[in-house]
Amino acid sequence: MQRPMFRFGLPILLSLALFLTLPVMANAQELRSVTGNVTVQGTEQPLPGVQVFVKGTRIGTLTDSRGNFSLGVPQDSEILVFTYLGYKTQELPVDSRVDASLEVEALGIEGITVTALGLRREKASLGYSVQDIQGNQLAQVPEINIVNSLQGNVAGVNVTNAGPTGGSSRIVIR
Repeated sequence: MQRPMFRFGLPILLSLALFLTLPVMANAQELRSVTGNVTVQGTEQPLPGVQVFVKGTRIGTLTDSRGNFSLGVPQDSEILVFTYLGYKTQELPVDSRVDASLEVEALGIEGITVTALGLRREKASLGYSVQDIQGNQLAQVPEINIVNSLQGNVAGVNVTNAGPTGGSSRIVIR
């Protein structure tokens, strides 16, 4: 009969498991739940798709179609940041319920380039080429559906017209 190479008793196995999980438990931060609602200032209409994140971290979420959000926030967090294109960024203190009302911000659209993940950058600071299309270029050959006007005007954009007047179009961007 062969003897097992390792013979550990139950107390030794429990001690080993404790020492292996202790560092993980020490690094885990206790989270508190924060909920809230984001509306347009003055009209109190819900604002869907607003970025809500903890200042100084990568913890965040987006508001749903009714402007509601729920977020797990570390205990030591102090500020929530609310951002949405066309609205002023707002910072509010963290509480169990945080309701924000964003103010419309008039801005020139030609000065902003929106890149992947909704990040705003100056066109000159990007390390790759960006193609522009002006409104007067789209108006040269009028279409009932403005999306159909993009066909042939923007590189890498393929627009498939669904057919008759009033039909939808399919856009594929490479």
